[in-house]
Amino acid sequence: MKAIIHAILLLLAVTYPVSAKAFMTSAPGDIGLADMEHRCPNDNSINSCFQIGIKSGLEAGKEMKQTGNILYSLVGGVGGQHSQNFSLGYLLGYDKAYLGKETNSSYINYIANKTGFEDGGNANSSRPPLCTVNNTWCSVYSSAFENGYTVAQPYWVGHQRGEVYAEHVINSCTQKEHPDFSFLKHHTAQYKEGFLNAYNDAVAAASNDNGTYGPKECK
Repeated sequence: MKAIIHAILLLLAVTYPVSAKAFMTSAPGDIGLADMEHRCPNDNSINSCFQIGIKSGLEAGKEMKQTGNILYSLVGGVGGQHSQNFSLGYLLGYDKAYLGKETNSSYINYIANKTGFEDGGNANSSRPPLCTVNNTWCSVYSSAFENGYTVAQPYWVGHQRGEVYAEHVINSCTQKEHPDFSFLKHHTAQYKEGFLNAYNDAVAAASNDNGTYGPKECK
């Protein structure tokens, strides 16, 4: 069964940027809220984020096993909602309840590397989130996070420039129906994608109900 679960994960290509997805495929009550709201300690105490993650993973794994599902709860990345300490606990708890055995170290490294790269690709800082509960998990995740951030940088640089350019054309009433973006041809594909995504989003958001755009109601 674990091989099937791993196969599902391998089908999910690592891309950037990716929208943050829910961490859990099932939500056993409000057990994870303390972590999401940063109200649990980052240690190994009974009420720590790590222990809350284990309990949450145990409940989710048990639920998935009882319903016959093979959905795995870490496929969306761990940084969107929960801390790294919670996420490792959740992984360990889920495997124990669903598979009936402990998670091996190679799979812990695989999940840490995959999710770290994805989370870094969506981050606006190269600094990984706090992780204290397990040296191996934290080290692999942090390294992958920094790598993901570096790889995704052309996109985010382009995204920032696209926002600035959109703000200029909106405020100066120079927006065109078919703008000329030929100046982007000298940039990388990632930069261009980031620029255009930001520009198009900003222009769409600036549209007014009366057919104008921007705060000056340009036509």
